[in-house]
Amino acid sequence: MGTPLWDEKYAIGIASIDTHHQNLAVALDDLAVAAITRGEEEVRRIFAGVACYVEEHFREEELLMARAGYPDLETHQLLHAQFRIRFYKVMADFTAGRVPETVVALRSLLSGWLFQHIFHVDQDYRPWVERLMSTGWSPDAGGE
Repeated sequence: MGTPLWDEKYAIGIASIDTHHQNLAVALDDLAVAAITRGEEEVRRIFAGVACYVEEHFREEELLMARAGYPDLETHQLLHAQFRIRFYKVMADFTAGRVPETVVALRSLLSGWLFQHIFHVDQDYRPWVERLMSTGWSPDAGGE
């Protein structure tokens, strides 16, 4: 909403995942703006698109962690499940006409959950992925 959302301090060093994270930040921010400025049907379409992107990102990230042998995969999957619950509640709030609450909740998901999750939790699996990549495997070359 007028300020740069991405900072390289959030990068985990895996190009495809960093791109996903950047795109998710922009999508959530755009969604918060749209909830105020666009019509209900258009916002529902945007919500659906963001939901698909979230699912794609979580799937790819979890596959990467599994491939790398990350020992806390189940905990990470639970955190993703918690995000889904919060995101779909925000979506339901919008549908129910609670626009101000929707905008506040989207901003909270963006700054409170997404960036904190990336900065603290996603950094934890980086060494396992780096070890996997040191063998020549690359997630960015479609190596799943």
